[in-house]
Amino acid sequence: MPELPEVETIRRKLVPQLVSRQLKSLKLMRQDLRFPIPQTIHNLKGARVSDVKRRSKYLLIYFESGQVLMIHLGMTGRLYFCEKNRPLHKHDHILFDFDQNKHLRFQDPRRFGFVDLETQERLSQNSFISHLGVEPLSADFSAASFFEKTKKSTSPIKTMIMNAKYVVGVGNIYASEALFLAAIDPQRKANQLSLSQVKKLVSSIQKVLSQSIEMGGTTFRNYVSVDEQPGLHQIQLKVYQRAGEPCVICQKPIQQLRMGGRSTFYCKKCQK
Repeated sequence: MPELPEVETIRRKLVPQLVSRQLKSLKLMRQDLRFPIPQTIHNLKGARVSDVKRRSKYLLIYFESGQVLMIHLGMTGRLYFCEKNRPLHKHDHILFDFDQNKHLRFQDPRRFGFVDLETQERLSQNSFISHLGVEPLSADFSAASFFEKTKKSTSPIKTMIMNAKYVVGVGNIYASEALFLAAIDPQRKANQLSLSQVKKLVSSIQKVLSQSIEMGGTTFRNYVSVDEQPGLHQIQLKVYQRAGEPCVICQKPIQQLRMGGRSTFYCKKCQK
């Protein structure tokens, strides 16, 4: 599933391609994805893109008309540019034609992604957005403020940092990697962490996410960016999907366990 670094990579590549471009037409190849596609999406025809932003794992395409197109990629969704006459893939569900020959498609084999249309004024109240916590790469994600939250939680720290009401975009891969970098056992209860440990964890989350963004995200199966290029961050992973392999620090085998239905990878010796 595309996580924050992958969505941010896509956003950065969309900005120079879409900002100031006019949406000449769009075509729906089906009427629903995870949810029905709002028919008001057709009102975007003729509107010009003013910006492309991101909130958590949502891509937000702003139009000068005051509307915002929200796109969530789900598990297998992707946006990609191509020639307009390129044969349709059976899972190409939405076709966007911008001026200056910019043809963008939304493809989603499993259809767990979705699109929604909102006004800029109401965006913060949108049901997909309103409950979200702090952005991990923003100044608001500080050790002091996060420590106040950990003191009140008895959840395992890995579960907590993957909970979007506390901090957004720290998916399974990045949670395992950040906890390894911070030398914290993923099973530790959040309220057992000291302030110094939380400081190290916040710094590690930001470092791992930033590194992944710089490398174009992490690709294991389906993820590619809008230019159809995979990410490269997988070559830097220290624990994720390395069960049984030697730890890069102590050489002891990496452990794997299930937490909240997700595979978790860690070093039993290095992470306390």
